[in-house]
Order: sequence, then C-alpha cells, then structure tokens
Amino acid sequence: MIKIAIMVPHGSGRKLTLRRLLNSIPLHENIRTFIFNDTEKVLKEPEESKYVTVVNRDCREHPSRIGCGYARRELLKHLKTLGYDAVISVDDDSWFEKTAINRIIEAYNEKPQYNLYTTRVVQSREIRASGRNMIIDDKKTLKSEEIRDRKEEYYEADWGIGTSMVFARKALTGYDIPKVYIINDEAGYLEAIKCGLGKILVVNKAFIHHKQDKVVPNHRSAEEIKRCAKQIWKEYDVDVVSHSKGLRRWAGLEEASVDEVQKFLNS
Repeated sequence: MIKIAIMVPHGSGRKLTLRRLLNSIPLHENIRTFIFNDTEKVLKEPEESKYVTVVNRDCREHPSRIGCGYARRELLKHLKTLGYDAVISVDDDSWFEKTAINRIIEAYNEKPQYNLYTTRVVQSREIRASGRNMIIDDKKTLKSEEIRDRKEEYYEADWGIGTSMVFARKALTGYDIPKVYIINDEAGYLEAIKCGLGKILVVNKAFIHHKQDKVVPNHRSAEEIKRCAKQIWKEYDVDVVSHSKGLRRWAGLEEASVDEVQKFLNS
C-alpha cells in the first residue's frame, strides 16, 4: 500500500467538525494525518496519536491568523520532505465517505501518469463534481467552469478545489502552493501550469462530504482580495477578477469593464 499523508488546516472553535473528519479516516500504518494550527486538544490518547501529528504554526513567523490557503502551503512544504507517495488536502469541516481513500489509492495505482487527483464533493446533500475547466482568453482573463453530470469512473479536468485535492509524483517535488490567502484555486491552477503538472484526474466514485462551517473567513476583505488579485496578475500575467462575479463584488468592481479591471490590477 502506498504511503499517504492527509493535510488539514484547522481553525479554533471547530473541534467537533475536526473530530468528525478524524473519525472518517481509517487508522492504518500507511496513513497519517497532519493538522496545522490546532489550538484545541482533539486527539484520543494514546492510540490516535500514533496516526495523527499536530503541526503548530510558528507565531514568530506568522504573528497574525493566516487562513486555510496559507496553512495548506505550509503543510505541503513540510510534507514534501517526508517521503509520502500522495498527500490529500481536505478542510476540517469535511469528511471522507467510507470507500473514498481506497478509491484514491486505486486511481493512483491504475492511472500513474497523473500528478494531481481530486474527488467528487457532497455538499448540502448535492453531489457535485470537483473538476473544473479553466479557460484563459485572449484578454488574459481566467474563467472557471465547474464540470457536472459526468458518468465515467475517471475523467480529466483542468483543476479541482482545495476541499478535495491529491498531490502526487511531480506535484510533490517541483510544486508549491502559491503564497496567497484567498483566490487559492485560481492561483494553484496557474502555478500548476507553470510547473508543467498537466491535467488533474477526477476520481468519480470517491466522495468527500463538505458542510461549510459558519466561521467568517479570516481574510475575505476587499483590500485582501485586491492585494491577492494584483499579486496573481503580477506573477502569472492573468486577470482572475473579470469573469468572477464574487471577486468583482468583493473588490468593489461590479460595473468595471475588463480594461478597467486590468488598469486597476496594474495600479
């Protein structure tokens, strides 16, 4: 069996959701869970501590709250040094369906040409496809379209979502999660292109449940969205704002044209 690490960004006040996730992960010598920024005692001693590691953030380096996106970046950087075959990224308000991890292992073994995998997500009792088509047009604007209603056991997509990402092979050597707090999926996709990781494989029979916690995001302010959008524009020469109603709204650019958005990004 391959060696698997499961990385979980964890926020304070979410002890029960984290416990639900941990209960869904089988206790196996080749599966280890890494929790980042854990502020509460959630492990059942001593048995569970054999399979779970808590990685506490360095408050000297990160004096303020850092958000899930940056926590994933720190975790992946750490896990890349430990020799795992695959790293599964999930949120602490998600949990695995009973067969999900076995389905991921089967995909890893049957489809070794891929560096990235993702599952399907069950949200509010609706089964959604995690796969996304990402389209960059001739004006350098990025449009994200969720793929739905695919029936195959496996299918390719351009990207997944942070709730359900599996990093393997080349993604565990030459790839780093971008240093942005938000707009993580878009930045992650652009970095994957830069690193030549290729398409992501959607494992259509693997399901992760996600029930979004009501905790207010740490950095979902207009100022932070503008900062991250400008950073992505500078690093990848791609406009992630123009085709996103949510980002335009959060950044106060609802009525702006593409040219006006890109003038702002250049400012």
